[in-house]
Amino acid sequence: MQNGNNVANTNTINEFYKWESDDFVPPLDRLEHNDLDIGSDVCGNWVECNSKFAQDFINNATLPGCPCIFPLIRVKTKHIFDVTLDTDVTWLDSSGHDDLVYKPGAKACMRSTLASGTTTLAVQQCCYDDTYMLVTRGRAAGTPMLISPEISEELHYKIDLLPWVICKGDWTRYNQVLPPNNDFRCAENPNEETLQFQKSLLSNY
Repeated sequence: MQNGNNVANTNTINEFYKWESDDFVPPLDRLEHNDLDIGSDVCGNWVECNSKFAQDFINNATLPGCPCIFPLIRVKTKHIFDVTLDTDVTWLDSSGHDDLVYKPGAKACMRSTLASGTTTLAVQQCCYDDTYMLVTRGRAAGTPMLISPEISEELHYKIDLLPWVICKGDWTRYNQVLPPNNDFRCAENPNEETLQFQKSLLSNY
């Protein structure tokens, strides 16, 4: 991505720094949950400030939908035709530890790439279970990335991943801002019993 494009999108990126006005600016280092012992509800402030903006941002990005079955079992890159966008989308396998740690329980994840000449900063992320079926909800579900790692790993961490750390892994709140994609109406996964069990574990965070 050219530097000019990054400069042009400065205002867009700055919108996601609103939670910094709460007198808590976490460092860009990889933080642990127990390092965030603060008095105010920074996660709640982040959700309240960014939910509408993030949804508008994602809608304007016209991201591809998540395939119901993980297509990258044997290859690292693949072009998949998206019937909604009426174009081929290139997906990258992102099943490494650095990605899966934010989607506990996922077996594999993939993300879309930025198309040539695109003006959006966002990409889609899809995560799959042990049977390579799309996880549509819960802690292992993939969520859109507002800043593609292709643009900046640092900004991607600060915008997309650091809020997950600030929320101490509470995916119910994080997903209010960045909901998992299920445009192709894949079967709900996990089932209701497992979903409720995952929610019950949040009391231990």
